[in-house]
Amino acid sequence: MCDKIANTMQTKIAYSDGVIEILGLHSPSENLFIAIINRQPDDSKGGYTSKSKELKNALSKLAKVISDIPAPAPNIIFGGDSTCLMHHGLKAFQPQAQPRMKKKC
Repeated sequence: MCDKIANTMQTKIAYSDGVIEILGLHSPSENLFIAIINRQPDDSKGGYTSKSKELKNALSKLAKVISDIPAPAPNIIFGGDSTCLMHHGLKAFQPQAQPRMKKKC
């Protein structure tokens, strides 16, 4: 991320339950929200349960943060473990091929 945008970012969510981490940053001036989601594999035997229940709980917290952002709705970029998101039927988070940006910041 270029400095021009990075300097405008505000942390809106920094979530961890020990198996799922989310970092959400918002730039009001750029009308941009970026979220990174990481989920480690389930290790219930080791005490680190990471199943759909935990993922849904984390995603509901992220959804609340996004819904609380005032209008206009920001452009949203998700990154992270998209295989996990697809496995749990959350197809709205499926990554799409994006054209490369030609414009420099």
